[in-house]
Amino acid sequence: MALKQNLIETIMNFQKNGTGYQTYIKMLFSFLVSISVLRGMAQDMPGTVVAKAPVAGSSFVASPAIVVLPNGDYLASHDSYGVYFKGQPKVTSVYRSGNKGLSWEKQGEVKGMYWASFLVVKKDVYLMGTSNSIGHVVISKSSDNGKTWSTPRNSETGLLFAGRYHTAPTSFIEHKGRVWRAYEEDPDPQNPRLFQALVLSAPANSDLLNSANWIKSNGLVFDTSLVNARAPRWREGNMVAGPDGGLVDFIRFETRQKPKDTYKLLGATEGLVRYEVAAKIDVSDDGKKVSFNPKKGKGFVGFPGSETKFTIRYDPVSKKYWSLVNKITKNVPGSNFKTSPHHQRNVVVLSSSPDLVHWTEHAKILRWDEGKTMTMEDKYAFQYLDWVFDGKDIIAVSRTAWDSKNYHDSNYITFHRIGNFRTMVMADSPPDLAN
Repeated sequence: MALKQNLIETIMNFQKNGTGYQTYIKMLFSFLVSISVLRGMAQDMPGTVVAKAPVAGSSFVASPAIVVLPNGDYLASHDSYGVYFKGQPKVTSVYRSGNKGLSWEKQGEVKGMYWASFLVVKKDVYLMGTSNSIGHVVISKSSDNGKTWSTPRNSETGLLFAGRYHTAPTSFIEHKGRVWRAYEEDPDPQNPRLFQALVLSAPANSDLLNSANWIKSNGLVFDTSLVNARAPRWREGNMVAGPDGGLVDFIRFETRQKPKDTYKLLGATEGLVRYEVAAKIDVSDDGKKVSFNPKKGKGFVGFPGSETKFTIRYDPVSKKYWSLVNKITKNVPGSNFKTSPHHQRNVVVLSSSPDLVHWTEHAKILRWDEGKTMTMEDKYAFQYLDWVFDGKDIIAVSRTAWDSKNYHDSNYITFHRIGNFRTMVMADSPPDLAN
């Protein structure tokens, strides 16, 4: 930006005074070289940059979400973390694109909002998440296409449930006149991350900022005796309507191998592939009760991508459920935490299912050094993708680590378009970006 401004000022001086010709030529050459370098960087990194971490190594961007507004514009959001933000309140930044994702402009920020996802109800758009990494359930509303947002201050303005809650930008749906969102509660600060899966819902035509209109289900603790895994737990659930019309919290489930334990899964998940198990939690029609049947196909299902956050949505055209997942392509025994397969977030696969049980992998959408055994020290990843349908396409935002501190601590939010997704096959997969 400084180089561009200097060039403009030099040109103006040259035109005004008739001097500085050599300086002008040098500045023009430098400016063209800088443009060439920037273009090269943009071509190397896939997608379009929505946002970049402000300070390399100490600030990171995460939790991307995306939605298509009634007027056709796109909104994307993300939160941030790292020592650069230490001591500051959590903030979700919102960006708008009026040209189908070709460029993005920051609209503003929602203070006290974290891990948020979008929902459009009529002409209003909402962001719903938590007030902190483990915090209150909060919701914010915009009635001007994302330019300004309400602030959750109390039970009548968006502070829905006080306590210790966890979530991610997963599917937030409207179904049978109600809006539905999956959360996890982490009630005991002395024993953190013992997540209880639950569901929140409210009438779609009610004041969604008023906590009195919301129902919270019971919280469901996972029975760790069901699976031989290092720390089996569920989190970051997706609300979907099942093939029978019943509601399901389709939730990420971790099956990392214990040290000195068998790679083979036993118990309720026997016969499924380790690192490829998700859980289906049943939700009552009134939203007051969640329950879990641990039988295969009923509760536990084979789902490549279950080790990393994902979003699932139903497509009425194909009559299938779709997702973009981090496929673990080197799924081998790995009880050593450093080389455990769960680190792999360098391959994104488009998959679908007609019934939430049987999943088909259609194409690899993004991949970097696919054959490598990934560790925390690796600096490239495409993860936590959120996405929506846009006609024949899928549009998505990724928490992208591109030559970052490590694969987990991402330095970019990038936008991606997947054209004609319903007809994609494995032969349509792009080349490996590391080659």
